[in-house]
Amino acid sequence: MNHLLTRHKEAVWAVQRKFNLSDYALLWVAFAKGVVITLLFLAIV
Repeated sequence: MNHLLTRHKEAVWAVQRKFNLSDYALLWVAFAKGVVITLLFLAIV
């Protein structure tokens, strides 16, 4: 489990560095992604 967590953190940090996102911006991206997925789910159901 620890290996999975470590790989996830490294992947998030890599994306954050690649797109030059602050921690705050990354939180907004995650929030927007959740909104989009929820709206798609509601449209399907």
